[in-house]
Amino acid sequence: MERIAAYFTQYQPIVLLSLIYFAAMAYVGLFLILRRASLYGMVLSQVAQVSFLFGLAVASGLGDHEHVYAMINRSAAAPGSEWHFLEIDLYVFPATLLFMLPLIVSAVRGVRNKETLLLQGMIFFLAAYPLINKAFGGSDVILAKAYFTEILYTPPAMFVHYLPLVGVLLFTLIVLQRRILLTGFDPIQARLLGISPQLYDAIFYFISGIMLSVAVRILGAYVSMAALVVPGYVALSLVRHLRSVILATLALAIIFTASGFVLAFRLDNWPTEPLLTTHTVLFGALLLVARWLVVRLCRRY
Repeated sequence: MERIAAYFTQYQPIVLLSLIYFAAMAYVGLFLILRRASLYGMVLSQVAQVSFLFGLAVASGLGDHEHVYAMINRSAAAPGSEWHFLEIDLYVFPATLLFMLPLIVSAVRGVRNKETLLLQGMIFFLAAYPLINKAFGGSDVILAKAYFTEILYTPPAMFVHYLPLVGVLLFTLIVLQRRILLTGFDPIQARLLGISPQLYDAIFYFISGIMLSVAVRILGAYVSMAALVVPGYVALSLVRHLRSVILATLALAIIFTASGFVLAFRLDNWPTEPLLTTHTVLFGALLLVARWLVVRLCRRY
């Protein structure tokens, strides 16, 4: 326990900020689940990785950004160089919007066999990432860290840098929550009320894409996907009313993340991000099994 407490003290800012990002992604993921669009989130995570690598390659080609590659490879970087890493947002976010646009259009227009189209997109971006990495001279370390970042070694300044953007996007999503839910569940009723389903669908998918792009940068792809899917899915299985589901999703996201860090600090020789991901999935599965057992016992007695 002393070792775990010492680690929490050492990494307190990163742990607390990670809770915020994990909860934010769980909130967005709940809406994706309610709209039966979880696959869209999975594809966006791959888009975020390709966009990051593409933007990084363009940035390094237009200027002296070798220090960015040094940071990703965990080489010695000068103090404060994390802010140079943030400069490539000028290249990454336009690339993200460019790659996201066809997905948003297909989701908004209700393209036939949309799930199949999204699956093809996911396969394409999964295969495109190592090819782009190879084409622009990226190392195997960069390729590996597309999926699992060094979250405990990510400068807290990077977490803080994206908080205003995440806050604005979350606030917008909360304000438009009812309309987004209505257009997702009953577009005909929405049209009768003068609400455009296409407009609010586009807003929702745009917000989801940008938030997921940021989360992949901070948390890593697999941790972000676990945050996107597991808390909301478990919450929907445990409670029924929407407000309770939202609160349960946020609570579970915090519990999963905090307990995951406890496990990671206990097994300090193991990689943190894979532990967080597998812990989240297994913890969620354990809760579902426990609920099933309770229901069976209640029915029997």
